[in-house]
Parts: sequence; C-alpha cells; structure tokens
Amino acid sequence: MASSPHFNIQCSSLRDSALAPATLRTYTINLQSFLQFAHLSMSSFLSISPRTVDHRLAEYIESLHSLGRPFDYASHTVNGVVFRRPELRLKLGESRLRLRGWQRTRRTQSHPPLT
Repeated sequence: MASSPHFNIQCSSLRDSALAPATLRTYTINLQSFLQFAHLSMSSFLSISPRTVDHRLAEYIESLHSLGRPFDYASHTVNGVVFRRPELRLKLGESRLRLRGWQRTRRTQSHPPLT
C-alpha cells in the first residue's frame, strides 16, 4: 500500500499517543522555545539538514546553560527534537556532548542519610 502524497508523517494523533500527555506537552513547549531561539518555523525545522539542527541545538543548549536555566529544559528539548524528527536520534553529537558536559558539571544536592 503506497503512502498518500498528502500524508503528513509528523502530524498524527496516533503518533502523539505514543507519549504520555504531560510528556508530549513538555516536549512541545521546549521544542517551540528552541524554534523561537533559532528563528525557525516548524516546516523549516523539518526540512533543514541534521548538521544544521545539531549546530543550532548545541548553541541553544549553551545559551540555556549560560542563562542558568534548568538542565531539564535542554534535555526535554533534545528529546522533543528526536520525537519530531526520529532520524536525528544518532545525529545530534554536538548537542548530546553539551548535555553530557552540563550533567557532569551540575552540582548535586546531598541529602542526609535516612535513619
């Protein structure tokens, strides 16, 4: 069975149902913030090269870090990018390196032992 030329693979309630509603909302909000930062529309985001997405996403992650934003914003953004463009899963090397660096430099909060 051939795919319809008007079928939009990115826009599907069945696809969106693969995530919990709260997760989908979080990914969408963080992806929209990234798109605003990068001056991209959703359609241009869907069509630009993986290398360009990785470069702009890495720049965005650097910006979030320097502004003192929560690590989770960056992490949810990367996951939202991959959710909307699954082919990028293994092509976001620079972005993932920045997440890893951020995670290693984060201060962890110690908790007293449970007695």
